[in-house]
Amino acid sequence: LTSMFAWFLQTNQDGFVYMNRVPYETDMSVEFSTDNLLVKGYQRNSYSFNEPRCAYGSNPTS
Repeated sequence: LTSMFAWFLQTNQDGFVYMNRVPYETDMSVEFSTDNLLVKGYQRNSYSFNEPRCAYGSNPTS
């Protein structure tokens, strides 16, 4: 659904599924030898659909 040339029409059917499998979490630590702050983040999602009639779209050739 991110094409710059295609168009999509979303219907009123409940079909797109978004699952937040692991919520966003962060962790920080300081490296001992250089005093650099290390920051990391982690998140896990799942995207799918269960009703193929939830959207219609075009398939452009350019």
